[in-house]
Amino acid sequence: MNPRKLVRQMQASVDILRRPEKVVTMPYYFVVGTTTACPLNCIMCSRASVITEASRLGFAEYKQLIDTIRPLRVSVGDLGESLLDPDLDQKIRYTKEKGAVIDVVTSYVVSNFAPRALIETGLDLLKVSIDGATAETYEAIRGPYFETALKHTREIIELRKKLGSRTPYVFLQFVILRYNYKEIVDYVRLAAEIGADGIDYRPLLLDVALEGRERLIGDMAAEEVYSLLQEADRLAHTLHIRTNARILTRSTLRHHWALYNGAKSKPHDLKRCILPWYSTYVAADGGVYGCCILRFRGDGLLGNIHESDFASIWNGEAYQEFRSKMRAGHSPFQACYSCYPQSLADSFKYYLSTTPKLRLPILRR
Repeated sequence: MNPRKLVRQMQASVDILRRPEKVVTMPYYFVVGTTTACPLNCIMCSRASVITEASRLGFAEYKQLIDTIRPLRVSVGDLGESLLDPDLDQKIRYTKEKGAVIDVVTSYVVSNFAPRALIETGLDLLKVSIDGATAETYEAIRGPYFETALKHTREIIELRKKLGSRTPYVFLQFVILRYNYKEIVDYVRLAAEIGADGIDYRPLLLDVALEGRERLIGDMAAEEVYSLLQEADRLAHTLHIRTNARILTRSTLRHHWALYNGAKSKPHDLKRCILPWYSTYVAADGGVYGCCILRFRGDGLLGNIHESDFASIWNGEAYQEFRSKMRAGHSPFQACYSCYPQSLADSFKYYLSTTPKLRLPILRR
């Protein structure tokens, strides 16, 4: 690791430990939405209730954000299909020129870019949301695009191998719902069959689960989900597929289930949250949020880059108030009370379980 990155990590660590209202360094981790365009209508997505008009973050705006923040890691994904952003290839290349690791979240149903074009950008990680091991299950959640998503995913994996490229690594994402939880183990087999590098099992966004509990959670039992995740973890280890299944069963999933059943996060839970000190979320319309959950619920707007520069927002009055209240365990935003923040240790374990090597020897099996 070069000295600049080491210094940034040390500064971010100090801010996380001290948790001041005004932080020393820009966000280490930058999550950004570049477009709200999307052809899908997924049953668990809050897009319809949050997006009032189409928006896209242009290359000039994105470049300015990268130059200002100088992040070490970037994740591209909003309430839209990232691969429909016509400037995405330029954005990835620029991010790589600046020395950051970048991943893109996609349904991979449609794309403005051929597989070779994506590979040649230097993209580090492609996260493909395929929430089922069978067409029937997938279609109940996302629509009739299962074979299309698999075809595109296979193509980029096969071409990557043919070109002798290590990247992009390809992870599959699986939101756990009543429609698909029985396929948790078969999903590992699917990932192995198409040559994916890993799986990210994701609990349902909590207040979405509460609003649509019967429709999205139904009779899904925590004990059965735990058992299936444990079996998936064993199979994944055998098939050399990286997964976060073990982390879920050992830490956060039981808390998610309590919240599914109507519990609310308490002050000591909110105090665990470290995101306000090292991460930020900028949406396609320029809105700045504390995290993806606040963005996906349309709650917690802290500013907009079309009205103020990011540096002013990052240490502005709204962000400082947010940090102050989160440090005390009292968020100003209701969405936070339907969230179970990970501890610093949990966050690190999750990062290791859902991140491929990406030049980091510690991540090797």
